[in-house]
Parts: sequence; C-alpha cells; structure tokens
Amino acid sequence: MSNTVSLRAKKGLLIRYVDALNGLIATSSGLLTCEPIVRALVEALTALKAVVEALSQLTDAVDIINIEAKRASLHEPETSGAHWQGSVHQTRVELPAIPIPKFAGKIGEYDTFWAQFEANVHSQNLANLQKFNYLINALRGEAREAVKRYAITEENYPLALRLLWSKHGDRSRLVRHLQSRLETASAKGSVTRN
Repeated sequence: MSNTVSLRAKKGLLIRYVDALNGLIATSSGLLTCEPIVRALVEALTALKAVVEALSQLTDAVDIINIEAKRASLHEPETSGAHWQGSVHQTRVELPAIPIPKFAGKIGEYDTFWAQFEANVHSQNLANLQKFNYLINALRGEAREAVKRYAITEENYPLALRLLWSKHGDRSRLVRHLQSRLETASAKGSVTRN
C-alpha cells in the first residue's frame, strides 16, 4: 500500500512538472511571436530619432529667425564709446523705407511678422487709429478677415492685436501645430544620418 501511495505521489509530482514544462513551452513560443513586435518597435524608435532630429533642426531654424528678427528691429546699432578714440563724424544716410510686412495667418510666421510690425509701426509715435490702418493694410486672408470684425477706431486697435496674438502668437498653439506636423510627417528611410 505504501508503494501505491508513493507511486501516486510521484505520478502527481510528474504531472505538475509536465504542466509546468508545458507552461514554459507556451510562454517561450509566445516570445517567438513577439519578435515581429520587437522589430517594429526598433523601426519605430529609429523613425522617432529621425523626427527628434527634424524637430531639433526646426528649433534651430526658429532660433535663427528670432535672432534675425531682433536684429531687424534694432533702429541703430549699439556702439560702445569706451574704446573709441579720435573724432566721430556722423553721416546721415538716407535709407529706403522699410516695407511693412504682410501676414496671412500662417501660425509659424506670426513671430517674424510681429517683430517687424512692432519695430516699424507699433512702437512708433503714432495714434492708435493710424497704427490700426497700417495693421489692416498689412494683413491678408484669414488674419485680415478676423480683424475686420472690429471697427477701425483708436479703442479697437489693442483688441485687434489681442485677437491676432490669441489666434496666431500663442506659443502653445504653435507647439501643437508643430507637433501635429511632426506626427503626420514620415521618414524617408529607416536610417538616420549623424
């Protein structure tokens, strides 16, 4: 009888080991089916690196545009007289009028437009009515249609500027716009260049 119990115990133990082994085999075969998923993840990671590189290049381009806009907005170059020796002769040069920039409502172009418009019109000693007229003449398309809802008056100029900024100058909207462009962009290949 004790042999029967011992055999049954050993049989039960063998059945558990076989079940555990079958479970391991099922798990390992499941891992084999994960190989295409891993390959797809590696490809997605490669594509993501390409997108990050493209975003880095876009950021560099925006920085360059901002620097150029700031340079353009300066009226006179700053010079330090501390190291300057000798006589200074100032010559007035007649430069052509700087054209007022045009803006049609493209979200990525607002900062450049505003930097130039601010330097050439907004910061000048003009009445708000004159500034509003310059603004209306500088706008095209969607941007112009949005601002035309306001009557051209002294009081409405700041309101029109606020509307333009909220639609086109808000950084979070620009970031969302660039993110959506990145999400819809596709890499030309699976290899990135350093």
